[in-house]
Amino acid sequence: MITFAYSKCNRKLEKGKDKLTRKLELYIRKYYDNTIIRGVILFVAVFLVLFLIISLFEHFTYSGSPVRALIFYGFLLLNGAVFVKMILLPFFRRKGWIRRMSYEEAARRIGAHFPEIGDKLLNTLQLHDMAE
Repeated sequence: MITFAYSKCNRKLEKGKDKLTRKLELYIRKYYDNTIIRGVILFVAVFLVLFLIISLFEHFTYSGSPVRALIFYGFLLLNGAVFVKMILLPFFRRKGWIRRMSYEEAARRIGAHFPEIGDKLLNTLQLHDMAE
């Protein structure tokens, strides 16, 4: 009889952990989606601003070939770095191809954003891990 009650309680605990895990997984996915959208906006803004500045600089200075090459490769390098850092890495993390945010880190971020939750979410995750 005691074993039955324990297994019933354990099933409820597992069901609660599954629900919490699904919600944290949804939060992580949305976090990376928002990061990618922010990255696309930043990439387009940096691209357009640099293109405008470089075009105006070239229009007024009539630079030689080495300066043009330096500006061009600098432009490509900066835009490539913004693309990789702000779009490609969050995409790979969202897909799980490289290390992504853990549930504990997600719980800390949620707790920092919502002070009424605080450490309760993190404590719940740690208790579930200890119960296993």
